[in-house]
Amino acid sequence: MVAAAEDYCRAADCRFMDLTIVNLRTELPAFYHRLGYTESGTLPFPRDQHTNEPLSGKNVEGSPLARVERTLLSACLQQQ
Repeated sequence: MVAAAEDYCRAADCRFMDLTIVNLRTELPAFYHRLGYTESGTLPFPRDQHTNEPLSGKNVEGSPLARVERTLLSACLQQQ
């Protein structure tokens, strides 16, 4: 699914992919790192959004949301 999203963005001439992930899911940063993404910052959880679990009391360093990014290479460069 990630590859399809990246291909869609490449077709639209996008050069970067920026995603926001939930830090509370500890497996997500490692998953995106394996796909070539690097963490580029954090964000506070939007006040108008609701979760299935309360955020208070969670052991979250900094913010519950992390930004990850990756440079999208053109299809020509990927084949080299």
